[in-house]
Amino acid sequence: MYTPHVISIIIAVGAFMACFLPRALLTHVERAGPSRIPVTATNGDTCTATGIASVIAAIIARTASGGNVRDAFREQYGMEFATSTITPARAAATLRRHATTDETEQDIVRIARQLASACLLSERLGCGAAHCLQSVSDSYRRDCRARDLRREAFAAPKATIVLLSVLPLATVGLGEFMGARPLAFLFGSARGAICLFLGLAWYAIGLLWIRQLFARFATHGHDDQPLPLLLEMIGAALSQGAPIPTALSAVGQTVGGRLATVLREAGAALLRQSTWHEAWVGACATLDEDDNRDKNGDGTTAGIGGLGGFGSFGSLGAIGDTRGTGSGTADSDINAQAHETAAGETATRTTTRKTASKSATGKTATEAGSTIERNAILIADCLEDAWVHGSSPMERLRLAVEECESTERSAIEQAAARLSVQLLAPTGLCFLPSFILIGIIPAIASFAA
Repeated sequence: MYTPHVISIIIAVGAFMACFLPRALLTHVERAGPSRIPVTATNGDTCTATGIASVIAAIIARTASGGNVRDAFREQYGMEFATSTITPARAAATLRRHATTDETEQDIVRIARQLASACLLSERLGCGAAHCLQSVSDSYRRDCRARDLRREAFAAPKATIVLLSVLPLATVGLGEFMGARPLAFLFGSARGAICLFLGLAWYAIGLLWIRQLFARFATHGHDDQPLPLLLEMIGAALSQGAPIPTALSAVGQTVGGRLATVLREAGAALLRQSTWHEAWVGACATLDEDDNRDKNGDGTTAGIGGLGGFGSFGSLGAIGDTRGTGSGTADSDINAQAHETAAGETATRTTTRKTASKSATGKTATEAGSTIERNAILIADCLEDAWVHGSSPMERLRLAVEECESTERSAIEQAAARLSVQLLAPTGLCFLPSFILIGIIPAIASFAA
């Protein structure tokens, strides 16, 4: 029948299709972070993999029943801490001992930072730690639901591609079973070798193409302090009796990120008796100054550009500044100041556009700044009625968290739909020619012979 050399080639081709395909498709879909080495206790005991969610729930239950944070983490870690401060490293070590195989090192580090921030917020405000830690627990459960939804959404495209990818090998096997002997054509003639080479080449190109598509849509990053977590931390601080300026400043000081900087600056401005609009405009102006400084690259600013979604805040702030000049200001002076302000804003916008068009990095920074400003608008909108009228902001914060979750769920579903459409290109341009060259042509040639 076939020589050992031919048989070895057949085995190699089968191993290529059976092994390389799952690696190519699942690398960026199933794994959301680097691999994690199982942890063994220092005393030789085996650590129970109960999961991150159960560890956080146990810590919350311990603190809610009257225990302190240090004792709660110590009981979960199994060892004493030298100090009472819960650092990200200590929290990560505690989570790592109980994490399951599905929970990656990236998840552990991210949740550890959030737990440390929640503990620090509790210390700064002097409130119960259970409410702050509950925000982290809810945030992690949302991440788990989004991860499960992402897996379900991408399961159908994965199954379709796997089925189309194994069709050439299945066709060759079916041809051999029917007696057409396509392998004799592929390995026994020059034309068959050309068909095999071209088919494998198209097959490999299709796999690489699919790998890039899945990497683009399935790979996702997590913010250390996502917007829903910040909203819930602010709600936890307010529910414990903290004023809005104190809550904003405390949350901004305990968490990291540029949005936290905006919260910290807004809270500090409110404590300095600034108006609501002035505080948020000034906080976002500091953010825009940092963006312009980064885009110039020389430490100088090209001026504060448009405040994005804070245009209404900026207008109100300008009106307030004009009214504050005194009753003796003439209308002509006011009009002149308005024209100068408009001209300055126009020149600033022009300079910002020119600067952003010079560098792709500047464009990315601008887009990131716009996202932060939109998030800051959302937070300010949730708290404005409470600041102006004294009403409770808890319902507005809860609705904002639900809206964020709904937006993320919609984005995952839309990404899966786009991926299903884009997968038609490698299917028609790569896998279909590979199927014809490896499966159809050898079968027809064998029957014709």
